[in-house]
Amino acid sequence: DVKKNWDEERAGIDQQLRAYKRQVDELRRQLTEEKENKNKLQESLDKKTGVERKITEYNAKLHDLQARLTNEQKKVHDLQAQCADELKSKDHIMGGVQTLQQQIQALKQQL
Repeated sequence: DVKKNWDEERAGIDQQLRAYKRQVDELRRQLTEEKENKNKLQESLDKKTGVERKITEYNAKLHDLQARLTNEQKKVHDLQAQCADELKSKDHIMGGVQTLQQQIQALKQQL
């Protein structure tokens, strides 16, 4: 009778042990799945961080290029203004030369 009770108790314990092992196996599977999900999320985060870093670098380059373009545009504007001033000066000189030539012609005719 004691052996029968012991066998029944042992069978119950074995059954509980198998149930616990199944639970442990399921928890291990879930843990593995969660680790894989975490790794995928980390990879996505790393890619996103890399993309954000590239965007920051490109924005810095764009800002630098815009500053250089503005500087070059200012140089062009300054050169245009200088050319306009030189043209005015040249026109003024040519006007003076023409006046002198007319005065020379007038003097030649008087002689």
